[in-house]
Amino acid sequence: MLGELKDSLEPFLTMPPWKMFFIILLNNSAKSFAELLSGILFGLIPLIAVATNGYILGPDIFNGGKRHSVG
Repeated sequence: MLGELKDSLEPFLTMPPWKMFFIILLNNSAKSFAELLSGILFGLIPLIAVATNGYILGPDIFNGGKRHSVG
């Protein structure tokens, strides 16, 4: 199972940073649009999605900023 995950993520390891940026941008745009539509219908789903996104990505971005800091 771990080997399958490694094989599926391998193309991303060799990808140029600009291409990775656009893939992430496209993915996040699609998810945000879906959340916007579901918010109109259900109301609670976007709140949960935004909170989860911040909870998961916040520490990662903070630690990455400390690790790659210019100052």
